Amino acid sequence: MSSETNSPLADLALDRYTVKHWTASDGLPAGRIQALCQTRDGYLWVGMRNGLARFNGSEFKVLPYLNCSSLAEDDDGVLWAGTSHGLYQGSAGKFERIDTHPAPTRTEPEAIFGMCPAKGGGAWVYDSESLVFVRGTSVHRHTKGKLGNQHPRAMCTDGEGRVWVAGLIPPHRWDPAKDLMMFCPELPAWFSTNAIWSLYRDGAGAIWFGTWFTSAYRLWDGNTQEYPRVNHPAVVGINSLAEDETGTMWVSCSGGISLIKDRKIHFSDLNTNNFGGHPVLIPNQGGGIWVGTQEKGLYLVQRKKVAVLGKAEGLNHDSVWSIAEGHDQSMWIGTFDGLDRMKRGKLTHYGVAEGLTTPLVRAVAVDKEGRAWVGTGGEKFGESGGLHVIETNELAKIV
Repeated sequence: MSSETNSPLADLALDRYTVKHWTASDGLPAGRIQALCQTRDGYLWVGMRNGLARFNGSEFKVLPYLNCSSLAEDDDGVLWAGTSHGLYQGSAGKFERIDTHPAPTRTEPEAIFGMCPAKGGGAWVYDSESLVFVRGTSVHRHTKGKLGNQHPRAMCTDGEGRVWVAGLIPPHRWDPAKDLMMFCPELPAWFSTNAIWSLYRDGAGAIWFGTWFTSAYRLWDGNTQEYPRVNHPAVVGINSLAEDETGTMWVSCSGGISLIKDRKIHFSDLNTNNFGGHPVLIPNQGGGIWVGTQEKGLYLVQRKKVAVLGKAEGLNHDSVWSIAEGHDQSMWIGTFDGLDRMKRGKLTHYGVAEGLTTPLVRAVAVDKEGRAWVGTGGEKFGESGGLHVIETNELAKIV
């Protein structure tokens, strides 16, 4: 192995990544990206000051929900959007506003400052007054230990169902056993007088804290570990944290994005892409990180990968004739013996038994609706086959 491969900083190299970029010229609404959420159906939702956009991998559909500052999908598959004009819940692309206050008490929609999905369904939100649990049209407010006029901008839950809030305020935690919001005794005392900009729960269940200054902190099993920056003036103000498929933590800061390696925050060469300051980060279902910027549009950063996929790995034949990428991070592979669809590591086979006219798939393409069009033929040039379409996993012959 080379020394670069052995180095804990090898992942910082620019040539290890591919970067895709979308701007207003691609249909993305112009302006600052404030929130991102990728739902289980593969769609990416983009919350902005001037609207909410849904991205299917090739085009954006814009919905008129102004100043969308937070997004979350719950365990029921419901998408929640927090805006300056109230809370919205969406399903099948349709949204309705949910009042977090009883109707007689307010004449205007309540602004939502923070939000996260609740375990088992529903969402936790923080409006101008206190913590609120919402599921369907049911609203339950928790006022004991409320933060007064302090408005948290970051929220997450832990494995015990407790709700953490922070953002320009010291971190607090709502305890369901006491129905009380309070400062967390497990944290170092200095946390009580410092602003925490961001919160994140990683795959192991630990809680991460992004500070305004130069360090990130990880709370696990009652112990707090500091992750300081390597001396670089651009690593200030940790606005967002996200964990990719390899377990690497990505950090958003004043100068762009950084990575945590060897228990330190390292400014990345990827910032030659000019992400700008304090972008929003979330993991991508297909690997890598989505980066939502203030003025530079939307990016997808992924590690370069080379892998062999053949019959030994589950493909139906080693002879591949056609390939197409789906909008949901899937891959359609036409072979000498049928069509394979690969999604999240799982292969689905379509052959003569499933309705193909002949096993040889000469061509495959995916349209903007996500349907796969499949052209088959005989083994010899000129032999007839057929045109088929696959929609919602159902195969039908066209001609």
